Amino acid sequence: MAGRSPRRQAAGYAVAVLGTIGLTASLIPFRSDITPLSAGFGYLVVVVVAAAIGGLGPGGAASVFGFLTFNFYFLNGLLGLAPMNMPTMRTTITGEDLSTTGS
Repeated sequence: MAGRSPRRQAAGYAVAVLGTIGLTASLIPFRSDITPLSAGFGYLVVVVVAAAIGGLGPGGAASVFGFLTFNFYFLNGLLGLAPMNMPTMRTTITGEDLSTTGS
């Protein structure tokens, strides 16, 4: 299969950038009402559309740009880009936080 034309690649990059910006701007007012999973699916749609139009390069760019904006605005609050504190497997399985039991 031949590579994508430069015009399609440019359109893919435009979808990657403008789609991510548009999605982020439209979801920020509802940040407290939606779950991170719901916002994440929106970013996934932008990645798939950018890749379908422009190929691997625009799809990868949309993925990286979407990850950064998703983490920045939805996972750690406004203007936070820090690693998430993931629960341990024992906490996940038992549903209890063993670090606060005092034992």
